[in-house]
Amino acid sequence: GFEDSVTRDAFLWGGLMAFSIPFSQIVLLRLRSEQRVLEFSFVQLASSGAILAIGVAAIKYMNYSGAVFSIILVNFLTFFIVSKASFNPVNYRSFNMKEVLNLARIGLPVMLAGVLANLQISMDRLFIINHFSARDLGIYQIGTLPLTLGIAGSGIISQYITPKLFF
Repeated sequence: GFEDSVTRDAFLWGGLMAFSIPFSQIVLLRLRSEQRVLEFSFVQLASSGAILAIGVAAIKYMNYSGAVFSIILVNFLTFFIVSKASFNPVNYRSFNMKEVLNLARIGLPVMLAGVLANLQISMDRLFIINHFSARDLGIYQIGTLPLTLGIAGSGIISQYITPKLFF
């Protein structure tokens, strides 16, 4: 176990966040694979806005864990709301294992690259947790907004330019 309760809580919240991310990614992947570009863009915008709005409010009451809680909440809400509103029902219990293995073989390198990129972006938080209190980390989360907006802007530009370059 962890001697410091803040470190223990940070790892617990981090684990919950890691568990919630695939749910929103499933929705985005499905929208993208069905070439529903406008809905895909809107869902990304809505979830980013919701994380920001809920995160700012939650930080007041829950410190740094409020920011993480907002991400977890929005990931699950995105999955359930978009699945219910935009998709035909899918039986997630029925699947072809051969197809799943082929998809995993294709998607695993991309997924691992995404995990490593996310770790690179958030690596500074792993180091500053030893130097700052939980309250300071909540404020630090707000300080990363320009970086987050820059990454979002880069993603939006990439979504437009990359297909133009390919085709």
